[in-house]
Amino acid sequence: MGRLLGATEVVPRSTDLSTIGPVDAVPFGPASTACLRDGGTAVFTRPPGAAPDREQRFETVLVQTDPASLRWLTTDLVDGRLRTRVAEVLPLAEAVRAHALNEAGGLRGKVVLAP
Repeated sequence: MGRLLGATEVVPRSTDLSTIGPVDAVPFGPASTACLRDGGTAVFTRPPGAAPDREQRFETVLVQTDPASLRWLTTDLVDGRLRTRVAEVLPLAEAVRAHALNEAGGLRGKVVLAP
């Protein structure tokens, strides 16, 4: 997936990120900043909870509501062009548990809420 998004090098999730680098940009959790070069940028989908400890930039990209894009993604999902790893499917009534699982981290995939 990373190469499809323009990455020139993709490392396995199990890589100790403090052993590689320095790199220009990292698109995953706060632990990834160990390999980020001074002046590099870390991109997160939720606030990392800490400020950079070196001359780095942290960017948080927030989700925007876009019904047209959601229809397009839904069509791609139904037609098999968009795939994702699902860790667990829970009934909507267990939304609190779903959030707790996401907050705990360590999942190998997404938690899906089924109405």
